[in-house]
Amino acid sequence: MTPTRIALIALLAASPLLADIAPSPLSDGRSVQAVDGQPTPVEMAAEEVSLTLGPKELKVEVVFTMRNPSDKDVSLQAGFPVGAYADTLKDFKVVRDGKSPDLAVVDRPTQARGREYHHYWTVWDATYPAGKTVTEVVRYSMPVGTNAGYILHTGAGWKNAIGKARVTFRTEGLTMDYVYHAWPERGLKRTEGGLEGTFENLEPAESDDIRIRYSDTTTWKDRIAKTR
Repeated sequence: MTPTRIALIALLAASPLLADIAPSPLSDGRSVQAVDGQPTPVEMAAEEVSLTLGPKELKVEVVFTMRNPSDKDVSLQAGFPVGAYADTLKDFKVVRDGKSPDLAVVDRPTQARGREYHHYWTVWDATYPAGKTVTEVVRYSMPVGTNAGYILHTGAGWKNAIGKARVTFRTEGLTMDYVYHAWPERGLKRTEGGLEGTFENLEPAESDDIRIRYSDTTTWKDRIAKTR
């Protein structure tokens, strides 16, 4: 697992795939583990990712179980990557142990080849009490088209492996016949209502990221029939 900084933004075709919460967000979609010059002891003990795909919208709810096994409280700025545009995420909400923290959207731009590139984050102040767990729930929706998904490998921003990650995927206003492909093939299984996957002691790599390819107009059966 990367000890200091990790990439937090990825693109699949033209659709943004949003990622796990991260400690101490910096610029260009990166974060660091350091708190007061030391690696954070806070762990992501578990996460449950629920994805609901409509014809033009992806609804996301993620429940993070964060644990601080150290003997000191840890306070830091937690962040969720938004992307190159500040209004990408709709109805973004965070609930920490039943309470909603104050949220702010900040830009951490970078300069490259004479151009400025914007990297927006939604951030909030977070304290993880010594020896305790904190439940953080993130909810939002976002426009998508032909590709959707969720990045897991950014969970490397916290200490140790992700204890357990559970992913469920459902459709709304579509059927699974409109879903052409889903990755990772070794982790996601088709169910009657969608897709499910469970990962334990996950040292997440890019190959573990959830990626969905779909159409909102043509089922995969119809497309095969047209090519014959």
